Amino acid sequence: MIQREVTSRWTKLRKFAYVARSLHTKKYVYRKAQYVGGPIVHTSHPKAFRRAFVAASLKPSVRVEVGPIMVQFMVFDTLVASFDRVTRKIRKHEYDWFCPFSLTPTNIRNLANRVHRERWKIIEQHYKNQAPKGTLRLDDHCAGYIHSRIRAVRPLIIHAIKSFTEASVPHVVSAFRSAGMQYLTGDRMLRYVNAMASRGEGPARILFALKTWPALMRALMLRPNCKGEFDDIFDGVPPAKVLSKALDIPHFVVRRMIGVTTQRTGFLITGPDSPLDLMQHLPQHVLPRSRRDWLVLGKIVHPVLQELEDGRTSYNWWGGGLPVYEEQWNQLVPCLFRGVKKLSDLEQIRTALLTFVDALQSLNGAIARLHHVATADDNSESTAQWRRLAQFYGGIRSMSLPQMARLSTAYHQAHDRITRQVSSSLLGESDPTSWPGLMPEAQLDIPNSKIVAVELLSSGELLKEGAALSHCVGSYDSPCLMGESRIVSLRQDGRSLSTIEFVQERVDGKPILHIGQHFGRDNRDPSARCLKAARWLHGYLKKKGRKRWPKKLLAKDKVTSLIEVRMMDFWMEQA
Repeated sequence: MIQREVTSRWTKLRKFAYVARSLHTKKYVYRKAQYVGGPIVHTSHPKAFRRAFVAASLKPSVRVEVGPIMVQFMVFDTLVASFDRVTRKIRKHEYDWFCPFSLTPTNIRNLANRVHRERWKIIEQHYKNQAPKGTLRLDDHCAGYIHSRIRAVRPLIIHAIKSFTEASVPHVVSAFRSAGMQYLTGDRMLRYVNAMASRGEGPARILFALKTWPALMRALMLRPNCKGEFDDIFDGVPPAKVLSKALDIPHFVVRRMIGVTTQRTGFLITGPDSPLDLMQHLPQHVLPRSRRDWLVLGKIVHPVLQELEDGRTSYNWWGGGLPVYEEQWNQLVPCLFRGVKKLSDLEQIRTALLTFVDALQSLNGAIARLHHVATADDNSESTAQWRRLAQFYGGIRSMSLPQMARLSTAYHQAHDRITRQVSSSLLGESDPTSWPGLMPEAQLDIPNSKIVAVELLSSGELLKEGAALSHCVGSYDSPCLMGESRIVSLRQDGRSLSTIEFVQERVDGKPILHIGQHFGRDNRDPSARCLKAARWLHGYLKKKGRKRWPKKLLAKDKVTSLIEVRMMDFWMEQA
């Protein structure tokens, strides 16, 4: 054992001596266009610097000393923070900005930078003792070595923070971890830990609230001004009452959130579009239980409801066209889930629900155009049509989510059919199926991969691609005919993996080619290898493999106006 320790120490000595000797030679040279440097370290006494560097490198930079009374967090010989096991108080002695419990990247990065500066001060002090009249300077341009040393000390800091936490207040950390709050900022984290580390019934109440309502407590404690609510729970106010008042949710929603962790909710309840307010309207049988249910609630149901709410409020100033009753609107959510056995069933109609927003926007546009015609010409027929569509929009509130999905599917099918009819009539052809391509060849093999890029040059190919991947690329024949888009399919062994839309925009008068969209099956994110293939294809087309951007075959304004007129007939049939 002694021989192993001696061998390890001599190995470290040889390693540090080699690095110190190399730092003031041309081995570590920073070469770039703006600077061609020499050695990193400039010194008049290389041997003295070598001894100082080895002595500073052998000293432990960050460590935790655990004693029977005190737990100390040390940076070299400086006491940074301590925990008194008798009074159960945490104190910061140096570095007021540092929190010994916080694992935030900023906290770790700042301490790593300070450790590097302290180590360099120790090297300078040892050097002055060895060579009082010598000079020593570190070249700031040679930042690569400095950053590597800073990166190397970060794992030591993380280990020290965890060791200090486990030796002082492990029960607090476990409660914070269950609530997803181990990455709080320094001052707030220290205030909470000090309060919960003390003796008495107050910390027990906070721990009970954290274990019972971890997701809601995280939403509460991450608020900018939550000190009053925290103190109320600490002083004995029932946590359910405090959470209900602070988060503005009913008591039965608080009861439903018992035991729900932030990991299960996907950290959604603290976001800008929180689905937490929907909980008070959800029927019992569709309450979110798993993480998948919470994702469905936050990414599908909430956007549809928000679009309905925006459309409802935007028509209030028209007057008389749309009956708006708040008590009816508050009953919207229970109506939505008629026919839905459980929340995860919505995954099957996910694509239709996500594209339902497009149908609502089209209906909003039809109502706006009819209202403009009715008010400008005082046309009774247009007024009747406008009121009819407005009443139909109000009836959407009583639709269930499956009914909305069916309406969305019908809208997109009608839109695709009308788009092809308009394009055919304008081109004077029976079937406008083809347009010029962007790639030099119809198919292009991706290097170092089995993926093949296939450009889609007809309406039939777009429809097949949309059916294969269950997304809406089948309706993109109009943008391709108008010269707005070019569609490329990434395939392997004849099977479609993902679809890319290339668009061209002018920036400072120069045409720039970029990827407008890239989706896989059901509008999901593509895989990593598809993303890599798309990046290579984009670079290839930008540099050498691209033709000139094809000319448009149809005028955009004319096509859009004709489609909107014919879609108005579709909405009148639905109403």
